[in-house]
Amino acid sequence: MVKLLISPDIDLSVCLKGESGSGKTEMVMYISHMMNWPLTIKQINSNIRVDELEGERSLNGGNTGFVHSDLVTGFRNGHLILLDEVDKIDPDTAAKLHMPIERKPWSLSANGGEVITANGYTRFIGTANTNMSGGARRFVSSQRQDAAFIKRFLIVEMEKPDKVALTNVLTKRYSSLPFQVIEKFVRVAIAVNDSGTEDSVMDIRQLVAWVGTSMTLKTFSLLDTFKIAFASALPLHVVDLVLQAIDLSLGEDKDKSLEYFTAKKSS
Repeated sequence: MVKLLISPDIDLSVCLKGESGSGKTEMVMYISHMMNWPLTIKQINSNIRVDELEGERSLNGGNTGFVHSDLVTGFRNGHLILLDEVDKIDPDTAAKLHMPIERKPWSLSANGGEVITANGYTRFIGTANTNMSGGARRFVSSQRQDAAFIKRFLIVEMEKPDKVALTNVLTKRYSSLPFQVIEKFVRVAIAVNDSGTEDSVMDIRQLVAWVGTSMTLKTFSLLDTFKIAFASALPLHVVDLVLQAIDLSLGEDKDKSLEYFTAKKSS
């Protein structure tokens, strides 16, 4: 991905597409850190206004002047600019970014058409749960973007975390847990994600939440904490599928608590 960002032969920006908790934002922050590349982060939502992207007039010392946004400042100074959750932007507002996303001169309508030129190091990178074409049932706040906006991005899909990746995350986060216990959580997550419906995906963030809930409510069964941290928030038509997944993965162990498994290990 770094090659795509720094290539002189590519004018398009990059968008990382993947599940919530798949490490999209962390990936961008890692690139910024490792390459000593100044980072500007803009959290996107459907209500974001043009003046939040470009800047606005403000009173300073008794005088009114135009104050450039962090986005414009980063554009001018060669920052790596992260548009976090870019698929949520209102399509009309997104149209204002067509030129800068390709690092072409940015005309600020909020300041009478002032033209800002991109630094040679300026790059945009977006993160998204969808490919911006709309229709994703699980991500209702993601909007259908104009084709002209979508075509300004190279869309790089984040790999779905496999058993090894999930195990590494939990082992690092919960180092006090026995490996055999971590395996139980991972086994269920893999089974849930293999159940065949996009409405029942358990991402890394939700898996971590389940383990954390189980550690906090140590006397609750793994099934109960699974429901609290994950299953209860799902659409009704997939709840039976995920409950079947935990039953097939753990059998009678699903009715035992984390306290039982950790006490069993230490005895």
